[in-house]
Amino acid sequence: MSLVLVWISAFLALTHGVFALEVLSEVDTRDITLVVPAALPGTWKYQGCYTDQEPRTLGTSSYKSYNMTIENCISYCGIAEYAYAGRLLEWEDAATGTGSKSLCFFSKRSGNSSSIYLNGSVTSSTSRPGTSVSAGFSSSATSTASLNITSSSSSISSNTSIVSTTSFPSTSVSAGFSSSISLNGSATSTFIVDLFKRDYHAHYFIAYCWFLIIDIFKRDYHIHKFVTSCHFIIVDTFKWICYLYHFFIDIFKWVYYIYYLLLFRYFFFLDIFKHHLLAFHYFFILDISQHHLLLFDYVNIVDIFKHYLLLIRYFNIIDIFKYYHLLLPNFNIHRNVNIYSSTPTATGLPKGWSYAGCYTEGTTGRALIHGPPDSSNNTVEVCVNTCIGMGYTIAGLEYSSQCFCDNALRNGPSTASQASCNMPCSGNSTEMCGAGNILSIYSKGNFTVYKAPVTQISNLPGGWTYQGCYSDNGNNNRALIWQSISYDNNSATSCLKYGYMSGGMEYGQECYCGDDADMKAAGSTKQADADCSIACTGDPTYLCGGGDRLSYYKWTGTPINTFHYPNGSAMGSYSFLIGGVVIPLITTTGVNGKVMFMEKSGTGAPNTTGVYELDLNYVNNFDMAWRELHVKTDIFCAAGITLPDKVGRQLNIGGWSGPSTFGVRLYWPDGKPGTPGVNDWHENVDEVALLAGRWYPSAMIMTNGSVLVIGGEVGSNQAASPSLEILPPPAGGYSKYLDWLARTDPNNLYPFLWVLPTGGILVVYWNEARILDEKTLDTTRTLPNLPGSIINPMAGRTYPLEGTGVMLPLHAPFTDPVTILVCGGSADTITLALDNCVSTQPEVPNSPWVIERMPSRRVMSCMVALPDGTFLILNGAQNGVAGFGLATNPNYNAVLYDPTLPVNQRFSVMATTIVARLYHSEAILLQDGRVLVSGSDPQDTVHPEEYRVEVFSPPYTLSGLPAPSFNISNIDWSYGGKVSITANIPSGKVGSVRVSMLAAVSSTHGNSMGQRTLFLDVTCTGGKSAKCTMTAPPNAHVAPPGWYMIFVLDGPMPGPSHWIRIGGEIADAAGLGNWPNASDWQTPGLGKVNTYIN
Repeated sequence: MSLVLVWISAFLALTHGVFALEVLSEVDTRDITLVVPAALPGTWKYQGCYTDQEPRTLGTSSYKSYNMTIENCISYCGIAEYAYAGRLLEWEDAATGTGSKSLCFFSKRSGNSSSIYLNGSVTSSTSRPGTSVSAGFSSSATSTASLNITSSSSSISSNTSIVSTTSFPSTSVSAGFSSSISLNGSATSTFIVDLFKRDYHAHYFIAYCWFLIIDIFKRDYHIHKFVTSCHFIIVDTFKWICYLYHFFIDIFKWVYYIYYLLLFRYFFFLDIFKHHLLAFHYFFILDISQHHLLLFDYVNIVDIFKHYLLLIRYFNIIDIFKYYHLLLPNFNIHRNVNIYSSTPTATGLPKGWSYAGCYTEGTTGRALIHGPPDSSNNTVEVCVNTCIGMGYTIAGLEYSSQCFCDNALRNGPSTASQASCNMPCSGNSTEMCGAGNILSIYSKGNFTVYKAPVTQISNLPGGWTYQGCYSDNGNNNRALIWQSISYDNNSATSCLKYGYMSGGMEYGQECYCGDDADMKAAGSTKQADADCSIACTGDPTYLCGGGDRLSYYKWTGTPINTFHYPNGSAMGSYSFLIGGVVIPLITTTGVNGKVMFMEKSGTGAPNTTGVYELDLNYVNNFDMAWRELHVKTDIFCAAGITLPDKVGRQLNIGGWSGPSTFGVRLYWPDGKPGTPGVNDWHENVDEVALLAGRWYPSAMIMTNGSVLVIGGEVGSNQAASPSLEILPPPAGGYSKYLDWLARTDPNNLYPFLWVLPTGGILVVYWNEARILDEKTLDTTRTLPNLPGSIINPMAGRTYPLEGTGVMLPLHAPFTDPVTILVCGGSADTITLALDNCVSTQPEVPNSPWVIERMPSRRVMSCMVALPDGTFLILNGAQNGVAGFGLATNPNYNAVLYDPTLPVNQRFSVMATTIVARLYHSEAILLQDGRVLVSGSDPQDTVHPEEYRVEVFSPPYTLSGLPAPSFNISNIDWSYGGKVSITANIPSGKVGSVRVSMLAAVSSTHGNSMGQRTLFLDVTCTGGKSAKCTMTAPPNAHVAPPGWYMIFVLDGPMPGPSHWIRIGGEIADAAGLGNWPNASDWQTPGLGKVNTYIN
């Protein structure tokens, strides 16, 4: 008996996995009679009967078969490029070792013109276009017997592609890795299979329905009688029935494009020899090197268990497009059907996680948009745990080695058949990790599957309207400069929050905000809507732009903010005041009517002392205007405040490095405008010093008259000094550690400090704010974070991200909640300065920060309280952060903020200066209502150190209205007391008279230390010559002890101010007038204010 091997390998990395089939059947061939057919294939001719002996007459190659026919032998020789074929009959019994079997021998010829080549190639129209294979084989046998020899020089054609370098019984092709498939036998063959491209297009796909059927019934059996319709093979009916129809049905439904799928019904059963097809000559194996089909050209595998067994041990599939391989598991081919299931076998999933099924990729983009890099160690467990670590509830595995994560499926994916997920995981071949554009989905609980996204045109919030798909980033210029990248919130409403009326989405997760004018200035133009094709990450049902394409929306409803652009005198004006001697980083308006300029050591000319006092009466006489003073240590980035003692001494604390960081410096103002003083700064660090070194600290007068000193660093760019202390120091000293300053260093320097009218101390630092108990100095309440910008909501407001802050005016009877306003700032990693102010009412629980957009961006700006209750914002840059050489693009415009107008309508663009005022520039209110502007030390090689001193004249000074004036005798006020004045009211409208009270200020780094504005209760009688009675603020929480300028306003027009002190009794109780108690320090003592003031 002989065995005929019929091996059907309907292989592939279809989505159905690997299908291997082996069918063995028995056919009796012992009664074989040698008959030479009358008609031989092609031009082959019978040459006669020859004896055969060692060495073989035809000794090039041979093979054996129990089903040997002349046609088989000739066909094999012809395909193998042999000119001679001979059949030898031997006898051997299957049980006893005797009987008959046939051998076919071959001999090489020369000058062959055949179109079929062994170790060559043949063009084929029935094989895949462009496919090629490689293989080769040889066999041998020895015997002495009669040999039938047939020769040919004919051409045998076939529509089959062959490139063969195969040798049997061993075959080898290498590609770097392999897995094993074993048959019962001794020969081996290693194949590395390169599996088409990523999308498994069928021109690289070999899923042909059947591979080998060997002369199952008789040699003349016509194939078309055997194979009908699309049922492939029914062999050994009573034992194994393998209907492959059900296996391939999903190919048509789910995976492959019909025009790529070639399921040949009769597959190479083309009746090559016109009438008698010899038992299918073709065996198929993929070749990695050429991506083509190898047709092994002979199928009679004889004596499987003894001699010539075809063993395919390795069958690897490589996804060359993604550089990954599919490593098929080892398995044995037996006398049955081995079908590899694509059902996932993942075990040990985290609690709550389960397999959710097979899904296609999204139609317009990834179904899952997050995930780690591809990995050759990918498994279900690894991917799920990675997604958990990233905070997602869905894990998707694809292409064997890819892992994706998300909280929803996006871009219109759909469910796929379970068999579609058929690629083993690169890290565990027993688990399935999706396939080409197919995801194996695991999830924790239910999830949402979003449909394919569309452009949102209707149901837009408020007054937003869709404008179209617009170009972006032309010539590296953004059409809208304010960018936000957010996976969860990328809608144009984010722009509205920060005051922008134009918004565009790009790349799905990027939001850009600005103005329509920005779009035009950048040259952005409308493009095809199809260019905006990426789904929004925040709402996957809608489209959010594309690559350098903005889905552009515009606010067309009521404007969300209005900027005013006055003309003429209503703009105010800058004017040159006097040339400077130093470049101040701290300026203070003294109670003697003069202005103190303090410069860091080494900034100006080498022969300067760094400290000068400006007498405004002599602005036309340079030598008389400037009086030189002296300090002993470097005041670089120190703090300043005016004390509430009876002479209004100026206190300067901290400094740059070494002893200067502990410095305590005092100046007793003397003289009057036009009268030179004689006093100088006094300091002795050995006698009076801070408890901690402080660079960039802040200072504030408390309600008990003491000085609160807070924050800073221990020295130049060194560790934080996260503590506070009190001056004059209590017995034994007092210092308190502040963990919130330690945590936010270095972005919390020069924090903003205010005493709240209802009690407590407000501290604003970086982008945080908190209220301290004024007695224990512990935190009583933490406020919400200050909003930053659309780019960085956590941008900062204090040095070095330096914005500026003020308390808005308090009005009698001082029962309304106070409002704090903080403007400008920056972020440590973003170059754009902030273009907004934020305000809150800290005394009101849960009060939010209200964002108001400014007309332009500002960092290192200054804000000055004006006597009419408005605020002037000026100086600074539009890009960068505070520091030497760290900011660019100076902001030359001044802006006026009027808190009496509705929110988002409070800004007016004022006049423009010609002087760049950058790092270490200052602005401070003068007694006549003008603003003194000074300094700038950028050290950027572009802008000079600035000595010029300017004044900004607010609109009221240019209105042409006559200024009111008044006389006051009581300049030492008690809380709640009545104070009388006589006033000249030019309009005679005593009912419109207002009185404002503005605290003494030291200005440095955008921090107006001591700033406070109050409008008093006042009644006036008479006409132009009026008598008015004012009521002093009720307590030290409304007006902390200190010195204030009093302005009388006739309608909008203020006149010159007078200095007064309030809370002297409290100051005396704190002992300020007798501090410091050291032998070489002069102190003013306690009691009433000296008469030389005003």
